[in-house]
Amino acid sequence: MWEIKLLTVGKTRNKAIMEEIKRLSSQMSNGWRLSFDYVALAEKKDVSARTKEETIFLLSKIPKESHTYFLSAEGTEYSSENFSNILKKYKDSGEKLCFVIGGAYGFDRNLIPKNAKLVSLSKMTFSHEMALLVLVEQIYRAYTIYNNIPYAK
Repeated sequence: MWEIKLLTVGKTRNKAIMEEIKRLSSQMSNGWRLSFDYVALAEKKDVSARTKEETIFLLSKIPKESHTYFLSAEGTEYSSENFSNILKKYKDSGEKLCFVIGGAYGFDRNLIPKNAKLVSLSKMTFSHEMALLVLVEQIYRAYTIYNNIPYAK
């Protein structure tokens, strides 16, 4: 079973978003599985200290030898087809894949590896809950492309 790990800061509290994430996740089979993990929101008032703490927590949860993508507005934007091709490459080779969604203030850039892969869902800013939903929907879309399953555009 090939697994994609999704890491976020804070749990998804919006029930409608959580239901849609569960629905999309449950429709994947044929060796695809999503796993979800989160770190608690840092309680520090100072934005820099908060971002640093959350980034450290997230980095500690990334599986070893995992190809990791950090969601960031500065990242590369992909079409659904190109994103699907990226996932196909990892799926076909059986390599671990992890996506990381930062907190309200993003990541502490000093802690993220210099050669980190950054991906942008949009130039717009999303809450971590919405970013997770959009990411899961795009992973599901990649799954349908990979398995040649019709999916509405």
